[in-house]
Amino acid sequence: MRIVILTEGGASKGLGHVARAVAVCEGFKERGIKCDVMVDTDVNLAEFFQGMIYYHHQWISSVETIKHLTCGADIVVFDSYFASVKVCEVVSQHARLAVFFDDFNRINYPKGFVFNAGVSISTKIYPQVFGVKYFFGSLFTPLRREFWDIEPHPIRQEIKKVFVIFGGVDKRRFMLKIMNCLLDKFSGFEYSIVVGSAFNDDSSFERMVKHASVKIYRSLSAKQIFELMREADVAISAAGQTICELARFGLPTVGVLTAENQRFQLRTMIDSDFAVDGGCADDSNVLAQIVCGLGQLSSVNERRRRSSAGRRLIDGQGVRRCVDVILKEMERI
Repeated sequence: MRIVILTEGGASKGLGHVARAVAVCEGFKERGIKCDVMVDTDVNLAEFFQGMIYYHHQWISSVETIKHLTCGADIVVFDSYFASVKVCEVVSQHARLAVFFDDFNRINYPKGFVFNAGVSISTKIYPQVFGVKYFFGSLFTPLRREFWDIEPHPIRQEIKKVFVIFGGVDKRRFMLKIMNCLLDKFSGFEYSIVVGSAFNDDSSFERMVKHASVKIYRSLSAKQIFELMREADVAISAAGQTICELARFGLPTVGVLTAENQRFQLRTMIDSDFAVDGGCADDSNVLAQIVCGLGQLSSVNERRRRSSAGRRLIDGQGVRRCVDVILKEMERI
């Protein structure tokens, strides 16, 4: 069986799609099935794949490249915010089964399976089309292997360490603004800041590392990120793929909207009582909201409640469920 995964990520697109593609690849690998992962990227993604093989192809805007890459594929898994409807149609035509991961009904998808793990997403926004089957809800949240089978996060009496992560892109120099604010309001905490390979604002690094309470980590593997989460008491995170990993781990989180395509996911995390609403990165009062959010998490009982809510929302078995329904369909066709 040949499986091709098409995804994207990098300096301008973020890295959440890549993390999701890695998770799906690991799900098939557990079943003894190899995947060919094709990534349209402009950065080195070695920290994501950690020894797994991936191929760098600029496929998003090229129908001919898509036809070449998917030739003879049984299953094509597609995860993109930038590819056109035409490209998706080619994927659907050239595979026995096309699988699309979506977060906000970006386009009208052609024949195949569509997965959306958002709980707050309304199924009514998706058109009922012959040949398209939808799978909704957090039961299908694809997480990397490190977050599948884990023990609950220990909730300590006091907050001492804060985990801060906003992905590989920081166009607004948002991290520096947040850290200046946090070091002023919560100077007694220790901070672990994680940035990706696309983060290249060296001036921000220089200013932040002057503080003994701040440690900056760059281009970490999933295992290294997991270890930093385990050491932390609370997190401040963008509402992309990482907030799903934080919910699974049960680390109470202040969630911040940094891109419009995260809106449904952040709403899911807030409505489920896992995340505290940290506002939108573009709002003038976002720093005040983040400070208020951390204040809400000061109570150990509140952190315990939110930790349990996160683990109830995402149980870590989403990839296995996705792979199960995909392979069952392949048996049928």
